[in-house]
Amino acid sequence: RMVPPPPRAADTPRGPTGGPGLRPPPLTPLQYGAARGEAEAEAMEWVSTLRWVPFELCLRHGLLQVIQCFADRRFELRRMADQVLRPLAEVALASDLLTLHSMWLSFLPVIDSLPCWVCASTLLLVLQRADTLRSTPPCEPLVRAEAAAAATTPDEAPAAASAAAAPAAAQHAADVTAVAVTAADVT
Repeated sequence: RMVPPPPRAADTPRGPTGGPGLRPPPLTPLQYGAARGEAEAEAMEWVSTLRWVPFELCLRHGLLQVIQCFADRRFELRRMADQVLRPLAEVALASDLLTLHSMWLSFLPVIDSLPCWVCASTLLLVLQRADTLRSTPPCEPLVRAEAAAAATTPDEAPAAASAAAAPAAAQHAADVTAVAVTAADVT
């Protein structure tokens, strides 16, 4: 029985890049739109199957996970927990201060425990951030633009913008400090 010889290089079709086989023709705009529509429909179908959890629970779970990682005996987990704690506390401060406050009320009274240490660390971070907010000049473009637009003359615009932005920044720093001090007073 004879086996046919393999095809020679000259007999093999080549693509534009010189590789074997031909590249499929490019999609027309209509075909591209249809393919994109199918992908978007699949993505929307997938999104509808997800079970959404409130951000507060995700944040609380992340903070509890950091506490658990600090308790682990593996150095790498403790190092990662140390790296994650500050940004996670910053996110909680910016988005959901009540989650931090409830954790402080729950864990700070448990003296000489790892959760107490983590909560005290986040409390220290929040107080440092409040101090930074208090001493940082305000930079709120929207507040400044509204105040400048409300100014009667062009010469009054910069002064009006600074005067309008300062109370907002000071109020935020005061709110953060008040919540942190309340938590510290409980312990």
